Amino acid sequence: MLALVVGAAIGGITYATAKKRRASTGSSAAAAAATGAGSAIAFSLLASFWPLAVCVGVGYLVARNMGDGPKALGPGSDG
Repeated sequence: MLALVVGAAIGGITYATAKKRRASTGSSAAAAAATGAGSAIAFSLLASFWPLAVCVGVGYLVARNMGDGPKALGPGSDG
């Protein structure tokens, strides 16, 4: 549902921009339909994969920091 809202909003912005640049109504509508549909599809794909992207990112950060090992104390430290 949210993907349709995002697609419609981006399509509307595209239509308004094309009309502002004095394009014909037909080409403005075609550009708005193509842009809105593409945006809705891209948003729905990204919305379905963002949990995987977050998990991979957190896993990368954890794996990168695991190999550091314990830090040594500075000189003159008695514990």
